[in-house]
Order: sequence, then structure tokens, then C-alpha cells
Amino acid sequence: MTDDTAARLAAKNLNISAHGTLGLLIRAVRQRLRTPSEVLALLAAIPQQTSLHIRPSLLSDVIFQVRTEWENEL
Repeated sequence: MTDDTAARLAAKNLNISAHGTLGLLIRAVRQRLRTPSEVLALLAAIPQQTSLHIRPSLLSDVIFQVRTEWENEL
């Protein structure tokens, strides 16, 4: 897991799959390791409670995706 560009490029050169925080959270919902509500709470906390540098529009898109994809479970 990494959000670091250099680490992602190094992993790619070594044919290692790299996943960022947002991808892991989406995967957690898809694999039923976390509920959509739990993931939405974590996503909402990212700007205030973490040092992750995630573009606000990307974060909004992911939140929208979770709400849309799992609207029946919220």
C-alpha cells in the first residue's frame, strides 16, 4: 500500500502490484471486510485526520462511487 509516486513506479518496474489508500478502501467494501458506512466515515476523515495528499475532487469522486455503488446498503 502506498500513495508515494516513487514507490508506485518502483513497484511497477518490479512487476509488483501497488494499491493506494482509496483503492484499498474500495476493495475492503467489495470484499465485505468493511461496510460502506465505515468506508464513507474513513474517507470523510482523510482531510482532517491524516497526512495523505489526496486531491479533493478525487476524494469526492470516490465518496460518490461508494454512495452510488452501495446505496442499498447505506
